[in-house]
Amino acid sequence: MILGYSRMLYVEFTEDEKLETLMGCHWRAMQYFGGMTETCLYDNMKTVVVGQDEQGEAIWNERFANFAAHHGFAIRRCQPHRPRTKGKIENGVGYVRKNFWPRIREFTSLYDLNLRARVWMDTVANVRIHGTTHEQPVVRWKDEHLKHFNVTPFESVERYSRKVPADALVSYPTNRYSVPYRYVGQECDTRHAHRYWLTQLVDFHGLKI
Repeated sequence: MILGYSRMLYVEFTEDEKLETLMGCHWRAMQYFGGMTETCLYDNMKTVVVGQDEQGEAIWNERFANFAAHHGFAIRRCQPHRPRTKGKIENGVGYVRKNFWPRIREFTSLYDLNLRARVWMDTVANVRIHGTTHEQPVVRWKDEHLKHFNVTPFESVERYSRKVPADALVSYPTNRYSVPYRYVGQECDTRHAHRYWLTQLVDFHGLKI
């Protein structure tokens, strides 16, 4: 993620491209930057854009759109087949490839790799003189005027209603989770929890299970 004005850079390595992973990266980027921009610009990635309507307008991934609304930023997409609209991020990827990776001789885990990336951001990437702005990103960042984001994690408010079937196995979204048989026939809420990669069943008349 790159801030458009200051060119402050946030880098995180992941093992997959799942929506939960993307939202978790956004959460940690917002914490790193100390705020959020009014809008975010995206490539036509399936975790954000699921298609377009007859007028050519984007059809957003509903869950990601809800995540963005929860944290108070608008989502925009790059125009298809116009690579210039994503030049900042493409240049950032090239910079990471040419500057960060040559400094890393080895790493022991994904956690260790991301620790090294954080040190690199703080001591190299965001304190260098940027080739376009001719200033340090960390200096321009002070004038970025970022918005306060909702510090309540999205997964704590995201809920979907499900009716408990006769086998007491609730489906969400493609998995099945068992609940006590006494709740068969009742409505329950499901929500994502624990940093975007676990799912819980909650709220049977105020009872958390």
